[in-house]
Amino acid sequence: SCVMMFKNMFDMAEERILPTVAFIEEAFENGLPPAESDIYVKGVGFDAEVIEKINRLQARTGQPTEFAPTSCSFNSSTSSGTFAPCSTNLTFENTTGVVTVTWQKKADDWKVAGYGFNVGDVDFLMDDDTKE
Repeated sequence: SCVMMFKNMFDMAEERILPTVAFIEEAFENGLPPAESDIYVKGVGFDAEVIEKINRLQARTGQPTEFAPTSCSFNSSTSSGTFAPCSTNLTFENTTGVVTVTWQKKADDWKVAGYGFNVGDVDFLMDDDTKE
């Protein structure tokens, strides 16, 4: 029935919350996994240059001091597959930000199909290529 289908979609979105928080924590602590990592969906733009830019930005903001509750939505279509975009608002010592991890279900496994980090203070976006 329609109610059961909605409940299943809600449950699938909910099951992505803990892995999302763990992925974000790991990304800020040690940087994003390398481009060749099995965590990513292949062919969606996770190359070494993109990962390095995100890692530099995350190094400039520092570790999050606060995580707001993560929320995930869920969408599925026969043509593009099953996705669960999950967003977390973060507070840092000198700014705020939002990280969105988009998961895609591949076979019975979830892979990262997207990772976005938006920073509240535009000064953090100035990419000076400095190594931290």
